[in-house]
Amino acid sequence: MPSHPPAAFLAHASEGRARLRVPERRGDTGYFSSSAARLAEFEGVLAVTPRALTASLLIEHEGDLDAIAERARAAGLFALSLAPEVESPAARLAAPALAGVLGALAVVQLFRQRVLPPAVTLLWYAAAVAGRRHLPSASAASVRSQGKSRSRRPT
Repeated sequence: MPSHPPAAFLAHASEGRARLRVPERRGDTGYFSSSAARLAEFEGVLAVTPRALTASLLIEHEGDLDAIAERARAAGLFALSLAPEVESPAARLAAPALAGVLGALAVVQLFRQRVLPPAVTLLWYAAAVAGRRHLPSASAASVRSQGKSRSRRPT
């Protein structure tokens, strides 16, 4: 394993299940197979499903996901961190265009003397779209603290 483990990001977490993404290892079937085998040996890990194509590890576990992630980091498998800011090129182009269209519609409503609510609402939406900032995803601990959801699988 490399001296510093690849970054893993929490894509989804619910009670007993977590999907981690390791984007820098996408397509590396050897990495995902060996990581899944090593993770399956950890205490509290019930099953691991690797997906090299989607760069993900689905971990079914009992107990603390943070403890499992810490053991994985110590073993050099991955380092769980906050999700990266991900935005598609289309979304980067669409947001300013949408803000412009909403702003133009607000001006049209102003000329029609429809200030409240149409023009103000449109300006509000335009400002929200133009000033939108993506926040990193929550860590495993904060996802679990927001409420536990049940797995859709029958037990």
